[in-house]
Amino acid sequence: MLAACRTLGIEAKIWLGEGRFCRAIVGSIAQKSGGICTVQTDLQPISLKSDRLLDAPMPCRCGWVDLSKPDYVAYHDQEWGVPQFDDRVLFEFMLLESAQAGLSWYTILRKREGYRRAFDGFDPAKIALYDAAKVEALLGNTEIVRHRLKVLAAINNAQRFLDRKSTRLNSSHVSQ
Repeated sequence: MLAACRTLGIEAKIWLGEGRFCRAIVGSIAQKSGGICTVQTDLQPISLKSDRLLDAPMPCRCGWVDLSKPDYVAYHDQEWGVPQFDDRVLFEFMLLESAQAGLSWYTILRKREGYRRAFDGFDPAKIALYDAAKVEALLGNTEIVRHRLKVLAAINNAQRFLDRKSTRLNSSHVSQ
């Protein structure tokens, strides 16, 4: 692992290899000798070459991100690990993560827009009302994973999501 001090003692950019960098805040400098400083970061102790400066901001990326897939990189940089409080978006991720079981996340991510079209924009109120005819239509839709139990789980999850939302709203009303 190579690294460089942007501002010694303040921020380090860690070269992870394969074009990936990760920023880390330097907590303390343990020792400095011969242009190399060993620092304690919020990640782990690392040795830095203080004569190599990297000024361009680089995002911190996880090792599982395939940098050859721009849509995967965009998902990682803009959505993964970002706190979310919008009920529809939370339900979207619940539906997509249920569909992912046994598959790669990237497989589902590539089908995300197909899921959005097939499942009424991830509207749990509409999905909760799906009937047998809609289930059969979904099982014929090539834009999604056509697995009966996963489709039925999406409907059941929409119903449970609405139940939970109703309970949460009612209990917050009572506590006021």
